[in-house]
Amino acid sequence: MNKAASAGGGANINGVLYQLLWTLLRVSKLAIFSLEADTSNSVSSAIVVAEPSDGGDVQVSGDHHEVEQLKARSDGSSWSLQDVIKKVLPDLFLAVSSDSKKPQTFRLVSEGGIGNWHSVYEDFFQDLRNRNWSADLHELDDSKLLSTGAKSPKQGSKPFFPNPCTERSLFLKISEVLAKRPSIKSLELAETDLQRRVWRLLERFDFRDPIQFQDVQSKVDALLLAVVDREYDVPRIRDHLAVELAKLASTGDASIVSAEFLKQHGIDSVPLTKWASHRERAMSVLERTLTRRSYNSKHNVRHIGFASKNVGSIVVVCGASGCGKSWAMNSLALKANASNNLPILIESRGDGEQDLKKVAETFWYDIHDGEELLAFSRIEKRLQKVLGADTRAGISVFVDGVKD
Repeated sequence: MNKAASAGGGANINGVLYQLLWTLLRVSKLAIFSLEADTSNSVSSAIVVAEPSDGGDVQVSGDHHEVEQLKARSDGSSWSLQDVIKKVLPDLFLAVSSDSKKPQTFRLVSEGGIGNWHSVYEDFFQDLRNRNWSADLHELDDSKLLSTGAKSPKQGSKPFFPNPCTERSLFLKISEVLAKRPSIKSLELAETDLQRRVWRLLERFDFRDPIQFQDVQSKVDALLLAVVDREYDVPRIRDHLAVELAKLASTGDASIVSAEFLKQHGIDSVPLTKWASHRERAMSVLERTLTRRSYNSKHNVRHIGFASKNVGSIVVVCGASGCGKSWAMNSLALKANASNNLPILIESRGDGEQDLKKVAETFWYDIHDGEELLAFSRIEKRLQKVLGADTRAGISVFVDGVKD
């Protein structure tokens, strides 16, 4: 439920909390990235910079450079184009690279959405990336009128937007406003260079859909579930990490390597979202188990003498002693890994509950590298919460030596 923050100090604190939580979300995403990004070196090597001196509130530096300006608006009020030009673009401009080939995105993240100027954003700003920059601005239409969504100025007041407001006149107005800012003026840019950077800023400007404080918090909590043992510890750990980020950000230009940051604060489990890593670790555990069992896949045995029967999702392999059941179990475990499932092979302890506990220990301690064991049923529920319906995240359990 949204509650408008009071003006002054209350609003400032609300803004600081919003920024800290968003920064934590960016850090957590890089450390606990999705299955799709599991093999992406660019994602895992990216660095988050909190309170950068060269533009924005948060920067993510990797193969793609992202600059984000955080603006809390707990009342959910929308952003006018005038406010964006005066309160957002000047700071983002400072991060525009002089290297035109460097991929960059400049983003406004706020609880408030875009105002009544969608056409300017979509048909003008976003379309600039489809046009070629030139110093004479010949690609800008000086006849098509733009709808800025601005209200008529009060009598006697000078209108902010040019009249008529066209692509060319609006672009020049934005360049004029930015050029007057002391931080930009101190760069002593030639007019052509300034306008070229304004072009780059506008064509790469990304205005996200509004995202509320509680939504950001929920996203952080969902990510932390992938590395935290006890679910009820998530709020405490989240708040602790946010405070630690605040300490780092207080010095400015704080470079944060996400995985190292989490590890420094006792979070070093392999994230459940990194399923490929879990499968690799499971394979190492399986290979050690097979070595102890003196298994060699080349030494085949006759498949005559034992039978298999499906009982729901369970396959029962049965037969007399020495007929090849264990060899078949070992072979099936290897095949499960080849088919993208995570295999766990154990020797039965003669008790169903104890066998499930051994499976849980193998997964949580040896593969996931967690500290406080979850029951096997809880592991299943955690995987469902973290991974959802992703079909690549299956576990195949093999229990050898079952007597009953």
